[in-house]
Amino acid sequence: MQQQIAKNPNEIKPIIIGLLGGPGSGKGTQCRLICQSFKIEHFSIGDVLRKELHRRESPYATIIRQHMLAGTVGPKELTIALLHSCIKESIQNGAVAFVLDGFPRNIDQLRLFESIVGPLKLVILIQCSEGIMLRRLLPRGRFDDQEESIRGRLRTFNSDTSQVIELFRERNELKTVNGEQDIESTCEEIQAILANIVERR
Repeated sequence: MQQQIAKNPNEIKPIIIGLLGGPGSGKGTQCRLICQSFKIEHFSIGDVLRKELHRRESPYATIIRQHMLAGTVGPKELTIALLHSCIKESIQNGAVAFVLDGFPRNIDQLRLFESIVGPLKLVILIQCSEGIMLRRLLPRGRFDDQEESIRGRLRTFNSDTSQVIELFRERNELKTVNGEQDIESTCEEIQAILANIVERR
């Protein structure tokens, strides 16, 4: 009988990396590519919220939908609780490194997350112009990819998330990559940043 060692999530100090960029900057695509090359788990905050939105009898479905359609950030307590649950489950399954797609979105989220889960090691920012992001998003047809929702998300990114970016710049824990080039070139820049931080597959 194979011996299994239970991992207490509270005893593990995970490597947590935030990947930020405006809507349509390519965060999701880059996270998927990163996971192919490195032993790292990917959590998209949008996907985590959408999963909860569609969960049968979720008490949070209405408020999540309202914030997604408006392009605004929902209650930080809900976001952190859902994300913390995902991370704890992954740690129990052996994961030690995580990339958080689109997180943290504001200073309040960051402070609550670091007080409950742990510190972010660094933030990677995918820089991309608003014009390019709009051209990428409008054809996707997702319910929160209507132009009004997109512009709301851009306003949130420019106002709230920019403060997070500046904080990590001050901490000397911010790395930037060019999101306007081809996917492979952007991926190479990100892989170079992660090479000495996360174990390769």
